[in-house]
Amino acid sequence: MTMRLRSLLLLVALTTTSCVGSLTRVAPLPPASPASYEEIQRPAQGWGCGVLLFGIPIGVNERAEKAYRRALESVAATTLIDVRVTERWTWIFVGTKLCTRIDATGLRLVRTAK
Repeated sequence: MTMRLRSLLLLVALTTTSCVGSLTRVAPLPPASPASYEEIQRPAQGWGCGVLLFGIPIGVNERAEKAYRRALESVAATTLIDVRVTERWTWIFVGTKLCTRIDATGLRLVRTAK
């Protein structure tokens, strides 16, 4: 195998397997019984950021999950509807700062007395 072919295979392997993160469901399916949920009047907001430090991702893959979790926690919601996702990036001296913001309407499960 020639050196050029090895280099090409290495490049393909690195570019197709790096920076892989898990999928995050940002807008889950609506509740099965909408009557069992109440809408929270305050807007739910959450954010998550990561940094590409000299091209090395630090906390980049988890930012949507962090933003979603923080949006839920901001209003003590069970689930979110009307989800809006905003991405921002900023150049910093040593790389790029990437942020994800989630704005949504929160729903809280209503406990029924039995």
